[in-house]
Amino acid sequence: MRTWITTALLLVACDASDRVDPCEARLNGIAQRLEAAAAVAEPTGAPPDVALPRSTAGQPLGGAPPLLVVSETVIFAGRGVGGLERADRAAETLRDDMTSWAAAEGRDDDAPLLVALWAAPDVTARALTDLLRHAPRRARFALLVRGPRPTARDDEPGWVEAALRWRAGRPESFRERSAQAWERATQTCERAAPHLPIPAPIAPAGPPLGAPTVDDLVAALRACGCDGVDLPAMEAVATRALVDRAGPVRRLPPTLRFGPPVDDAPALEPAPETTVDALTGSLAEREGPLWIRAD
Repeated sequence: MRTWITTALLLVACDASDRVDPCEARLNGIAQRLEAAAAVAEPTGAPPDVALPRSTAGQPLGGAPPLLVVSETVIFAGRGVGGLERADRAAETLRDDMTSWAAAEGRDDDAPLLVALWAAPDVTARALTDLLRHAPRRARFALLVRGPRPTARDDEPGWVEAALRWRAGRPESFRERSAQAWERATQTCERAAPHLPIPAPIAPAGPPLGAPTVDDLVAALRACGCDGVDLPAMEAVATRALVDRAGPVRRLPPTLRFGPPVDDAPALEPAPETTVDALTGSLAEREGPLWIRAD
């Protein structure tokens, strides 16, 4: 009898120790989803008026690479370097700017320099190659794409969609509307109010590159707990602030260089007038280093 009682008590103790607190489990789930959203948020300096090609492939950008925007104008790390109509001049300026940026950031001269490439869908392979074939030898480019549009969670409050929906004739920016919605969402958790994880605008002094952090927000949510706290509203507003309504930003797996190959990495030779939109499909299944040439 005594053995049976001892065994039963041990089983009860083990069951109690394995049981996860429901609030802790809920907060853990929110933390994981917010971290996943931050990983595909708009990178620092993302242009609001330049589209990206769409793809179901891709992975989080990772790290904190500088952003190169290529459309009619070319912008590197927030600074205009010219236009595609004078690709030769823009290429020279870009090469010098990339070298100066890497030196100012203390990047190792021998280490590859990853650059996030935000190229408009109608830019051609020829234009990219003319612009980037003279980039520093250690430059590697990660082509960015826009993933599928996000869908709301079932527990998202209806007012969030209404508060963040774009309205014609309303001058306030999405950033301002997000801040207003965040003020409402955090009424039950004032600790979270300072921690809306919205991507930083680029500035001459330069904010930290990379994805916004959600660490402080998650810590605030854990401090507030679950009782009487509107967790669905805060998660919904934070997620929408991180992931643009057009879809998450991802990178295609291969690291790209442009121009005639100078090593044994494989090369892809698209027709010169192939657009970035069409090129995306060719790159979706590729991995590793890859040359893009359009002679």
